[in-house]
Amino acid sequence: MAVHVIPLADTRVHDRSIDCWCEPRQQWTDDDGLPLNGGPLVVHSSADGRELIEALDGESMRPNKLWGVFTD
Repeated sequence: MAVHVIPLADTRVHDRSIDCWCEPRQQWTDDDGLPLNGGPLVVHSSADGRELIEALDGESMRPNKLWGVFTD
């Protein structure tokens, strides 16, 4: 079981998998270094570059450029 953080309304469709084209990163511990319950957090990268905009502005590009959280 894993939790996936996937960019919604991206310019490419993401697979809810660690084999997604975006080469998502897996995080197995929380910010305190404790193991995550239920498996890894799988964070996908966007095709539209929203992470860069969010890092600069601290906000989403547009209201429709949000992130979804899915459990498999």
